[in-house]
Amino acid sequence: ELSTATFKDNSISVAGKYNIQLAERNVIPGVKKTFYNIVDQHNNALYEDIALFESAMGIIKGLMFNKIDVDKIVTLDERYASHLSEAAMYKHKSRTIKEAYRKDVVIAKQGNAISKMAQIKKQIKTLL
Repeated sequence: ELSTATFKDNSISVAGKYNIQLAERNVIPGVKKTFYNIVDQHNNALYEDIALFESAMGIIKGLMFNKIDVDKIVTLDERYASHLSEAAMYKHKSRTIKEAYRKDVVIAKQGNAISKMAQIKKQIKTLL
């Protein structure tokens, strides 16, 4: 049933039961990212501001087949979004810092946040 997904007007319909609505949001001022909202066929919001498409599809798969821990995916996705904001903030900050030693620290912190994002994404994929 997941393979019957259709895309129309910034929304992906899955098996006629759920829709994933694409919504562009600011992570920090000046940095935009597409987030995903999951609604049922009656347009009732089930989950909002999901950061990863993989998470959104995993949530729908969990709702349809009850074989995936949806709450765990949501928790991991929230952590991913938090690290995404942190990485974006450090990237923005690194552009304004003049001192090389401070810039190196900020870039290292950004790299750490990106690494955590990759780890969380990997964890989400293992749940699917």
